[in-house]
Amino acid sequence: MLESDWLDLAELYGELWPRSPLPRGAIEGWYPLLADLDRRDVVGALRVLALQPERRFPPEVGEIRAAVLRPGAGRTPWPSSPQWCARSGRTARPRCWRTPRSSAW
Repeated sequence: MLESDWLDLAELYGELWPRSPLPRGAIEGWYPLLADLDRRDVVGALRVLALQPERRFPPEVGEIRAAVLRPGAGRTPWPSSPQWCARSGRTARPRCWRTPRSSAW
């Protein structure tokens, strides 16, 4: 990841957690800790972390790194997927999980 990419990600972090933007020291200090990661993976991890309903505080650099390196990281589940429903505590709409009928041609 380039330093300019990291500045864009720091801006995204501020948009996702507007009450707790990254301080200037963290922006400079976190870049070397995340520089070896792909920008798209970090963006995906930030979005996944922002969607966690139990999250009360913005993530630390170690949480972001762990989310990127975790299998399946950076993949935001669709709202009708079983994983999203389980994480959010919501139930899927009844028609979301119907098996398609075979056509009687």
